[in-house]
Amino acid sequence: MERKHFASKLKGESSFKRCETNNTSCITTLITPFKGSLDRKLIDCLNEIFDSYLGVQDDQLAQSVWDMVLSCPTLQDMSKAIKESELKMFDFPEELVFDMWGVVSDWKRKIEANGME
Repeated sequence: MERKHFASKLKGESSFKRCETNNTSCITTLITPFKGSLDRKLIDCLNEIFDSYLGVQDDQLAQSVWDMVLSCPTLQDMSKAIKESELKMFDFPEELVFDMWGVVSDWKRKIEANGME
């Protein structure tokens, strides 16, 4: 199956900020999901991945994945978190998880690179 690169669609203003707690950095949302153009674009990218693998688009599923992934520093952590959550019922193929990680990690890097604190 040919891989598509979805992260190139991620543009716009950030709705996130960086915070530091106990020498651990994290990214927290500042606005309600779907109200900012950036959030909508991320959800759309995740939906495109779901559509290419599962034939569905589901904003709530995309939001659930995003919320979970915010606390995952690595692909392995994300994969484990999905397998230990209610999302395990979807039995996501590893390739789908990898593509989701690509979008999310590119998104996080974009936020950091733009110094959006």
